[in-house]
Amino acid sequence: MIYVSMRKSIEVKPGDPVTLADVAECHDTAGNLSAENVVVRTSLNGCCASIGAMDIIRALAVSAPGERVEVIGVGQTWAGELKPGGKNRLMAVLRTVAAAAILFFGAGLALTYFHSDVDMKSAQDEFIRAVSPGADSRWMSIPYAVGVGIGVVSFFGIFSKKRPSPLDLSYLDYQEQVEDYRHQQAKGRS
Repeated sequence: MIYVSMRKSIEVKPGDPVTLADVAECHDTAGNLSAENVVVRTSLNGCCASIGAMDIIRALAVSAPGERVEVIGVGQTWAGELKPGGKNRLMAVLRTVAAAAILFFGAGLALTYFHSDVDMKSAQDEFIRAVSPGADSRWMSIPYAVGVGIGVVSFFGIFSKKRPSPLDLSYLDYQEQVEDYRHQQAKGRS
């Protein structure tokens, strides 16, 4: 008996065959199967493909005839080829710095426009007059700015890795949507 748990998606080097070890985790109760030697597809021919449970069963019928195959979990894997060529490290750093600068100044503008809309200056002046009559309201902006910074850091969980932040959850949701789209595209090509 061979148990097969297929991965959701994989990437292989261009021209390399897709093996059972690439596509799934396997357990052979007899211990005779070497998953690295079982070829599921000879190559992807420069595109992506959906490899289904039947592809694995056909490959195992050739490599381990007479063995029963039990597929656990997902019944297909999206396979794509890695793009050739190394990444230009300088360009990656420049893109990251540019994106961070755009986000930083965009967030600053958004906060500034929000404060202008709600007339935050007069709200802070009234608060200072209520708490401490005669005090200068300029000093209210410093603890306010620190509080906004602490709020952003705690909301996005930048220093706490105990639980996923909303940003992590949004990124995970985005990855799942991309994989679902790839599966749909691969089905259309098959």
